[in-house]
Amino acid sequence: MPFHTVLGAHELFIVEQIHHNKELPWDEKRRFLAMFVFRAHCRSNVFREAQLPLMLQERFWRDPLGQFADNGPVTRSMLQYRRKTRQPLQTSAFLAIPERLCPDDDENLARNVARRTRTLLEVAENVWPLVHNEKLTSLEKFQEISKTIQAGRRLGDTWSKMLMVSIDIAYPKLQLLESTCDVGVGALKALQRLFNDGQKEDPRDLLGHATRAANSSKAAAAQNFWRLLKKVESLCQKRFAHLPLILDQVCTPVAQLSAVTLQVQLCEWRQFLDFLSKAGNTPGDEMQEDETPSEPSKKMRRIKGKQTVDDEGPVGVQERANGVTENRDSDDEMPLSSIRAEAGKAEKTDANGQAGRSSEDAYLQAAQQALGQLEAKVASARQAVQEQELKVKRCKTEQEEAAHQAVEAMRKSREADEALSSTEIETSKCEYLLTASHIKTEVLQEMYGKLEEEQAKLSDGKDEVFGKLPGLPKDSWMLPRLASAAKTRIAHLESLMRELEKEADADDTAREPHEDQHAEFIRQGSIHMQQRAKAREAANKAIEAMRSAQERCKEEQEKLAEGRLQLHLVEAQVLSLKQIMDS
Repeated sequence: MPFHTVLGAHELFIVEQIHHNKELPWDEKRRFLAMFVFRAHCRSNVFREAQLPLMLQERFWRDPLGQFADNGPVTRSMLQYRRKTRQPLQTSAFLAIPERLCPDDDENLARNVARRTRTLLEVAENVWPLVHNEKLTSLEKFQEISKTIQAGRRLGDTWSKMLMVSIDIAYPKLQLLESTCDVGVGALKALQRLFNDGQKEDPRDLLGHATRAANSSKAAAAQNFWRLLKKVESLCQKRFAHLPLILDQVCTPVAQLSAVTLQVQLCEWRQFLDFLSKAGNTPGDEMQEDETPSEPSKKMRRIKGKQTVDDEGPVGVQERANGVTENRDSDDEMPLSSIRAEAGKAEKTDANGQAGRSSEDAYLQAAQQALGQLEAKVASARQAVQEQELKVKRCKTEQEEAAHQAVEAMRKSREADEALSSTEIETSKCEYLLTASHIKTEVLQEMYGKLEEEQAKLSDGKDEVFGKLPGLPKDSWMLPRLASAAKTRIAHLESLMRELEKEADADDTAREPHEDQHAEFIRQGSIHMQQRAKAREAANKAIEAMRSAQERCKEEQEKLAEGRLQLHLVEAQVLSLKQIMDS
């Protein structure tokens, strides 16, 4: 585990892939709940491959607990992942043997993880309002959240510590773990080694003693530690400048270690001792009476708080008997039994307002702390400016693209207008030709009708010309001539009528292509009219999008200007503090 808990594999995954993952379409609460889902197993591949695809669906959030039922969608997905990949469903940190829920081992493991997830989701729902309760102080929030977590099924101090760390990283301004922290099993053993007589005390009180003792140390090792920590945090600030939640964790003021940081390091220290115990020359091995402890064993016994008279040697015994005390340059040379006394001194010093320290020293220390915070703020502000510059660049690109699309849409609208106008002109031409043809046909039809009437009169003997002449006797030799003349006229009329029919047929034949063209132009006109309507609508939308892009670009540029201004102001403050520190 790194010194900064946020850089541990699990917390770093939560920060990068959940809290700061802009691709996730989740609000703050959903990210909060997702953090607890991941914490139920702490396997990144399980989260990405078996859970996230379902969590990206809206129906997951309508009933998250139901998704993790024994036969719920996510539970089945985890089981399929297990059977397909044969990869673990939880990290090795989960030392508890899974409860036997069903005969199949894979299904049993998936159900255990799912039930644990349901428990954590229920806890998360109860913790969420506490996190946002502005009426509670940081200590009150810590106590209420810790109590709420430990009310969950099979959740104790270690779970409370782990989840509280995740919450503290997600909401650094609450300062939940600044002065106190639940003590997990690993750190508890370390505290018991530090405070051999403190097994009956509240572990959180012991952690407070150790934290104050560490922060009050003036030894050379402590000074070197703070100088090294500043360099390390400077590198972290550059490496993770794009992740504000990490920047909030890598700006530790001098002599202000938090309780949670020390708690985690105590756990790591305990694991280191356990590792050495398994590696040989273990300080916990039983020695024979005639054996002399090796130097590593002596040192390890001292570190573990199990120093004996034999370990110190006769010189050390004689010196203490004579009241001689060795001047030590490092806390590593201080017997662990004296840590409580040092912690008490630190508490007394804090209560007396850092007695014995000059006002100038106090001022410089406060300035150093403020400088560290401002440098972190500068890194964060610089990253924010860089991100805002990228946003402005993207906005300008989007604005240019929107303008291009608007111009293209207007061009297409004009083309649609021109196509419709051209079609309307051609349609008008066809209509003119068809109208002329129809008029001619109507005239021919009228002529044909009159010829038919004339023919009928001749056939009925009602010729107007003959009717005006004097009548003839029935035996007149003129009657056959009159009949022959009538037939001649009828034949002539029939010839004329046939000519008219031919002419009408010719006109009909000539008109058919124009009618087909007219129908086609009408069809094209209807299509062009629809296309013009769509083109105009698209042009209007493109113009509106272009205007919106312009407004967004303006807003982002204003934000960039404000961010740059804030950055310059903070940089000026840093320069002034550095000048004070360097002078």
